[in-house]
Amino acid sequence: MTAGQTEMDSSGRGTGGLRSRSFLALLVTQGFGSLNDNVFRWFCVLQGMKVEELKTSTISLGLICFTTPYLLLASHSAYVSDRFSKRKTIVACKFAEIVIMAIAVGAMALGGVDEMLGICLVFVAVFLMGAQSAMFGPAKFGAIPEIVRSEKISEANGMMQMVTTAASALGMFAGFVVSDMADLSPDAPTLAGLLWPAGVLISIAVLGAVASMAIEPLTPADPARQPPNPFKETVSNLALLYQGRPLFRAALGEAFFWFLASLATSAITLMGEQVLGLGQTATGMLAIALVVGVGTGSVLAGMMSGGKVEFGAPSRWADRSSSWDHWACIGSPVMSTPRTPPPRWPPSGRQPPA
Repeated sequence: MTAGQTEMDSSGRGTGGLRSRSFLALLVTQGFGSLNDNVFRWFCVLQGMKVEELKTSTISLGLICFTTPYLLLASHSAYVSDRFSKRKTIVACKFAEIVIMAIAVGAMALGGVDEMLGICLVFVAVFLMGAQSAMFGPAKFGAIPEIVRSEKISEANGMMQMVTTAASALGMFAGFVVSDMADLSPDAPTLAGLLWPAGVLISIAVLGAVASMAIEPLTPADPARQPPNPFKETVSNLALLYQGRPLFRAALGEAFFWFLASLATSAITLMGEQVLGLGQTATGMLAIALVVGVGTGSVLAGMMSGGKVEFGAPSRWADRSSSWDHWACIGSPVMSTPRTPPPRWPPSGRQPPA
């Protein structure tokens, strides 16, 4: 394939495989994007937990700042990905990520003067990062059927989900490590405190932007589409989604999955630091097993689909897996509970020896 040539046929369907340049570039771009999302978000959350006024609410604040743009920009992001080339949208989002990381570094530097103000401005950058990710989402998923052949879409989706979850795990762990190594307190030298977070965040953003430029040009799906009314478009899309019952149930399952993922990662953070007394780096390692399981399941779902979109087979395996998890969760506290109660001291009616 020559430079500048798309991987689409005349009908707009993809003709490439899972090893095509565009799809591999899309995977790498998504990996760096998901990695930076999680490094930045968890770094901000952990730094916020060091501020006494935010200690109890910083996890919820970080989640709200990052996810709210997905609700506000849902219809507009879909419009942009249809109106313009998805490749151009992806590249623009990745370069916007570099700018947002520069803004975040500036907010961190300000935190060396006023810690509370710096942390608040960093969470503004988290909101901007969520907006960038919301605009990036429809373009990256919409690009898959424009890059790969139709019989490879299920496997491509599984690989995309595996890369996303693996990068999320690594990003969460890296966020804990970078937070451990960084010192942004007002008493610390600003340059030394900024070195690790600034270098990591901006470097990942630059690598993602470079990878996105390797995607072959893609034709806009609907260049004549007009900007939507966000509220009317949202209601219309929800009504359309409800009419397609299989797709509606799949959307509910996806929403429930992300609900559990957010709940689990928040619980892991609190349990590691407040219950187990672990440091930030050790707490980050607790997320690895969780996300490795999600990534493995994503690949298996694509393999079990047999080259087509299949709702039945993965869901049957998921039902069996959830039943095994259910019994494992019931058994784990039983196995971890002592069979006999610990001895009381001093024994009833006696005094301890002098």
